[in-house]
Amino acid sequence: MRPAMIRRVAAKEILSTLRDQRAIVSNLLIPLLVLPVMMLGLPLLMGGLFEREQATVTEIGVVGMEHLPSELRAAIEAQNVTLVPVDDVTVAVQDLEMPAALAVPAGFAERLAEGGSADVTIAAKPVHRHEATGLGIMRIDTDGRVVGFVEKPTSEEQLNTVAMDPGWIDAQGIKSQGRECLASMGIYLFSSDVLFEALSQSHGSDFGREILPEAISQRRVQTHLFDGYWEDIGTIRSFYESNLSLTRPDAPFQLASASAPLYSRPRFLPPTRVDRANVERSLIADGCVIHPGAHIENSVIGLRCQIGPNVTIRNSIIMGADYFETSEEYLKSGAQGLPPLGIGKGAIVEGAIVDKNVRIGAGAKLIAPGDLMQADLECECCVRDGVLVVPKEAVIPANWSVV
Repeated sequence: MRPAMIRRVAAKEILSTLRDQRAIVSNLLIPLLVLPVMMLGLPLLMGGLFEREQATVTEIGVVGMEHLPSELRAAIEAQNVTLVPVDDVTVAVQDLEMPAALAVPAGFAERLAEGGSADVTIAAKPVHRHEATGLGIMRIDTDGRVVGFVEKPTSEEQLNTVAMDPGWIDAQGIKSQGRECLASMGIYLFSSDVLFEALSQSHGSDFGREILPEAISQRRVQTHLFDGYWEDIGTIRSFYESNLSLTRPDAPFQLASASAPLYSRPRFLPPTRVDRANVERSLIADGCVIHPGAHIENSVIGLRCQIGPNVTIRNSIIMGADYFETSEEYLKSGAQGLPPLGIGKGAIVEGAIVDKNVRIGAGAKLIAPGDLMQADLECECCVRDGVLVVPKEAVIPANWSVV
């Protein structure tokens, strides 16, 4: 990648990312695009539960300004953004000195220049063999170049062709801890020319199975190792389990962190009201009303959820609603025989993902059948990977039951 293009891409990505977040409190890693994409990974994991909107940033606090290449600094400031030296990114944001801040590590300019020789950079995470079957696994040479790739290996023979020496992983500053496979995180930094050529010349339609292996065989593809929080959510089961894992006291990723706070956009919604209900190990977003007698356990509750009296929600993800139902809409829905927006009195939801704007009638029982992995049900519901899925704007009649 040409130096001028590196500067343009880096400047654009820094600005677009910071304008999409109130703050980034972390180090700026190599490759430059990996961190912004990772910071956007959590909102993707949480889906529609925690919405975001862009906020214009005109000042950015920088720790380590002396490590920022002059060309990159000039490109950023050309976008009418002022870079301001600060001593601590966390303090600068929390004390409202700066709307956003970042840290530039020593040696950044040198590493950026070295990375210019790569056509593609892939973020990779060490995983155990038993985790590798659902992921794209790469083999890396001693210089960090990708020399082999298998998408979702199904046999030991396939794994053996891409398995790494754990000692090499340890030598990169990451503890292998018995992990000998490097999984693609699905985060790629492409030279724009290479990306256009790869897409135009390939006859494949699957990025992981076809386009990426072609690029590895024809281009210089490097890796960036990462060992922080990351989950693959490419299946219903993995999406379900990853979300619910965040409700635990020992969650693998802490949503509330003094050293790396997360800032969602102001949604101007009322606070959630809970009236004589029981809530255990759950995350609840803004604008909800939880009526007396409700029991919520090990669940994620999205925006504007209306949860009726004596409702039970267990091990479930409730996406919430895009709007509050007005009195007129409530009466009109009732006249049409529709349940109100939300979850009606005495309903039970267990082992389910309930999408937005769903109407669940009183006494309905949406309980995932324990012995059923795949099935299509009434009311457009289905079971996938053993999880009951209720689609967006579905209407579940009163007293309806899965079985």
